[in-house]
Amino acid sequence: MTHDALSVPQGAFAKQTGKMAVRFQFIYSVLGMIFSAICVTSGLLVIRHGITANTKTFSLSFHGFSISASDVPFGVVLEVIGLVALYITKFSVKVAGDR
Repeated sequence: MTHDALSVPQGAFAKQTGKMAVRFQFIYSVLGMIFSAICVTSGLLVIRHGITANTKTFSLSFHGFSISASDVPFGVVLEVIGLVALYITKFSVKVAGDR
């Protein structure tokens, strides 16, 4: 499974555009990390405090990868959502060479 990187071309005009694109990709990734940290921490707190609300069926599918479980505590669902969000919003930039 591969994650598509932000591709930044080389050139005079592309340099400014590339800087702006990388900055926005970085902001997107940081916000994704914050969201993931909130989800994982909330999930751990829910599990730690023994809140026992169960979900009957939990199913998540993306990029051909699927997770399915039944009778799962809500804290675990929050943790899985946080980890998936962390994977989706990871920071990756690829600088394209001259062709």
